[in-house]
Amino acid sequence: MFLLVSLDLGLSLGLSLLATAAFSSIFFVWFAGTIHSVYASQMLFPVLAAWLFIRYVQRKLLWLLLAASISSAFGAGMRPSDGFFLFPLLAFVTFRYVKNWAHRSLAAATYGLVCLGWYLPTLMASHQANQTLSGQLAPLTHTTSLVFGAPLTHVAANMLRVLLPGLAAFWMLLPAWFLPRSRQELFVILLWVLPGCLFLLVVYMADAPYLTFMVAPLILLAALSRKRRLAFTSLAACALWNCLFFLCARPLANRSLMASSINYYTVKYTRYGLVHHWSSTVHDKSNSIP
Repeated sequence: MFLLVSLDLGLSLGLSLLATAAFSSIFFVWFAGTIHSVYASQMLFPVLAAWLFIRYVQRKLLWLLLAASISSAFGAGMRPSDGFFLFPLLAFVTFRYVKNWAHRSLAAATYGLVCLGWYLPTLMASHQANQTLSGQLAPLTHTTSLVFGAPLTHVAANMLRVLLPGLAAFWMLLPAWFLPRSRQELFVILLWVLPGCLFLLVVYMADAPYLTFMVAPLILLAALSRKRRLAFTSLAACALWNCLFFLCARPLANRSLMASSINYYTVKYTRYGLVHHWSSTVHDKSNSIP
């Protein structure tokens, strides 16, 4: 992230350091890294791919483009859903910024071959276990998604699983996000965020670390603000707040549904939640706060 914002996007040293600090300190990312989950892989591969791709655009060296394709495919292998979310962005930047058709073809072939390298073994393992991807996902989506006829209370709960941790992590960046900026910059960042965000909101969302794929673009959206002082302040507040929240957050003692939701959808993903091994339902959270 530091190389991306300092060398390729031209931010000052101080702002680059703050962007990197904010990027690294988001509380649910810290949680994901602590439990050694694959969610944390999305802090590396998409950002590495973005850095390599910008380098390719600047230098037109084929190996940089192929390395970006490999990084994207590895990220998709670690988290296939995130690879699906980011594919529209990958396709857009390839056709928009790669002018050489031979380079485009080689990049697409490289991406496809690496993806086959993880997809085929996964498919064979699923068949051996008598499971299919649709068979695993269908029962979940039918209980959470309005598209598949889930009850409105379940749909609302699914949306809260996106909104509560998202707001808890990024509320201080809101002023910087809505400042005027170039259409191209805004379009690329929205294409990075929106497909996955919409899927999680209207189809299925399980845990706060699912949002890890959107940390980098949301930090960049604030860092690239034309008002550098506001960007500086927002990123500093983001880094400090998330560190304090992860280390110091405690569950709300109130037994209301909203308090229980906040506890389960945010505080669960902090050091306190890790230490106390919280159980897995909002009802349990409201009745068994340590």
